[in-house]
Amino acid sequence: MTSDEITDQILHFYLQGHSIDSISFMGMGEALANVQVFDALDVLTDPTMFALSPRRISISTIGIIPSIKKMTLNYPQVNLTFSLHSPFNEQRSKLMPINDRYPLLDVMDTLDEHIRITSRKVYIAYIMLPGVNDSIDHAKEVVRLLKGRYKEGRLYHVNLIRYNPTVSSPLRFGEVDEGHVVHFYKKLKSSGINVTIRSQFGIDIDAACGQLYGNY
Repeated sequence: MTSDEITDQILHFYLQGHSIDSISFMGMGEALANVQVFDALDVLTDPTMFALSPRRISISTIGIIPSIKKMTLNYPQVNLTFSLHSPFNEQRSKLMPINDRYPLLDVMDTLDEHIRITSRKVYIAYIMLPGVNDSIDHAKEVVRLLKGRYKEGRLYHVNLIRYNPTVSSPLRFGEVDEGHVVHFYKKLKSSGINVTIRSQFGIDIDAACGQLYGNY
């Protein structure tokens, strides 16, 4: 999408009389792979245009290092979310081939630098896939990964997201066991990791996280 197409979506709701107090770039492809996103950020935060606070804008990334560095320098107050999904480098490459180009530890070093410069929290998105990445061993490795980072990971916050099944997905995962989610959460929490279990909305109408794009 072009920057105009992005900002026109917000303009549409403004013209309908709606108030918009936050914007998220996530769930519809890799935001930081589109250079037009940065132009859109300029327009959205321009005090003579939409005048949105950068802290009311969130961008999710799978780990595009050059673009993360650009955010650090030019958009330090915009919220940043990193899609982790596995703390094991080899498994992450299977789930997310981008890991071969931008290895996990290199991305984490870049995020550490982002935190050092901006003093802003970085969010870690972790989709719980049943039988794939929801084990206690995975939880222990997430703890090890984050505890070894800048300030012992105190400015990282993990969001645990239950996998929402989609009919059109080429991969078939069932619903994650709630007990696994709770045990995973407790392991992170008891180890001093900031963590939240995200609520599910819209799953009954196929509008939950990850479902809309797959079906429409």
